[in-house]
Amino acid sequence: MILQAKQLVKYIIYLSSASMYFQAETLEEMLNGFRIKNETNQITGLMLFSEGSFLQLLEGAEHVLDALIKKIRKDKRHHSVVQIATGTIPNRIFSDWHMCFKVALPAEFKDLKGYLDPWNPEILNKLRSEEHPELGILKAFAQNSRLI
Repeated sequence: MILQAKQLVKYIIYLSSASMYFQAETLEEMLNGFRIKNETNQITGLMLFSEGSFLQLLEGAEHVLDALIKKIRKDKRHHSVVQIATGTIPNRIFSDWHMCFKVALPAEFKDLKGYLDPWNPEILNKLRSEEHPELGILKAFAQNSRLI
């Protein structure tokens, strides 16, 4: 019997702006479709939405996420897709969620965007000193919001 090494999980975090106004029902319909596709493709993650902005963390196989981020960039429902971080981790953070979702309060979302801003000198220093700090921030947010 040949033992295979445990594969690392790739993650991508990106921000984008909605191209249109989304009502709660529209977002829920979209999410249901995303969850079905994500389950099929073994993608997990978190999507936050606030005042027309999306912040999303995706976890999955590298080739699957690489193809997905290309589709996301072409999706007309949003624009200005900015990839904040990418990397690999030994275990999924949102292993039970094919797409955890929360409409974040504007103040919560602003704080998260500020913490994840790659041009912020404090964040640059943190990125140098800590492995995957952006994941820790999102995980803490999800735990505080009782999502995980």
